[in-house]
Amino acid sequence: VYGYVKAMAALYWASWARRNPEYHVVTVSPGFTRGTSFGSHKNLPFVARTIYPALLTITGWLGKSQSLEQGAKIYVDAMTGKEIFAKAGSGTFIAAADGQAVGPLSDDQGLIFKDVAAQDNVFEAVQSFV
Repeated sequence: VYGYVKAMAALYWASWARRNPEYHVVTVSPGFTRGTSFGSHKNLPFVARTIYPALLTITGWLGKSQSLEQGAKIYVDAMTGKEIFAKAGSGTFIAAADGQAVGPLSDDQGLIFKDVAAQDNVFEAVQSFV
């Protein structure tokens, strides 16, 4: 479910960016980042709270997750317009290469994120609830 929510948010903000050209909006996913409190959130089932910390440690050993500092740097680079963010157009979704949890960032996240009709459908759906 988490991935679907992130995708809908990226589509929503792409549509919002087109409607508000005076702003430069980039949606960013820093990737699978260790050191956050996600795995210990009280609303998660007990099994998930128990497994996630171990999973994050193991994925770190395997190079499939990154440190909190690396994840934070991605956000700082986005806010300051460094690296890939310097050339990213407004409404772009930037994350690790398609299908990867961490790694070099890319603005090529699949055709769905460039689909204006999908973006607008998500925007209208969200707006109907707010």
